[in-house]
Amino acid sequence: MSGIGEKEKQAQNQSAGNAVADGSGQAFLDKQIENLRIAFIFMFPVIAFIAFRAQDILFFLSKKTLEILISPFQIIVWAIIFIYYDVFLIWTAWVLNKKWIIFSTVIIGIASYVPLNFYLVQRYGLAGLSTALVINTAIIFVFIVFSLAKVGIKIPFYKSCEKPAIATMAMTLVLHYMNSAGLALAFISGAFSYALIFLIITFLDN
Repeated sequence: MSGIGEKEKQAQNQSAGNAVADGSGQAFLDKQIENLRIAFIFMFPVIAFIAFRAQDILFFLSKKTLEILISPFQIIVWAIIFIYYDVFLIWTAWVLNKKWIIFSTVIIGIASYVPLNFYLVQRYGLAGLSTALVINTAIIFVFIVFSLAKVGIKIPFYKSCEKPAIATMAMTLVLHYMNSAGLALAFISGAFSYALIFLIITFLDN
């Protein structure tokens, strides 16, 4: 009975992989990319705001501790975007029943993180550790996208982040020039500038 159950499970996995590999499966992935786009509409500006106003968000730390952690925190928060994407792509590989992609991703992740960590931590300390994590998650992202493309699965990641990324870049300029402003004023100004640019881009794209 267990053998039959295992065969049924393998058949279901294979069926799921075939479904994703054909046109309807690609449409399903495109729908998931659309869901990512909605998530990133909120994630990009929130991460940018946290990074720029980290000194206000980490107010509970002592001044000495804040001086040590502020830069690493401002760097590592950007890894959230790549981690979010990597989880989605690994899930896609799992649905496709492409275990070799997941296994290779683990190998690539370890092979890139160890030397990056060793080199950057020695030179830049905690900031280097944070930078190594961001670079490592970006490498994993590129590798999985490339591997999925090799098996015929296109991941139009730009559709999920193009507009939020552009609007966020405009927002960061506002946050930069309002660095000395109060937290509430900076939040309102940042949110307004992000929403304005995002709406303009969306309008021009239609």
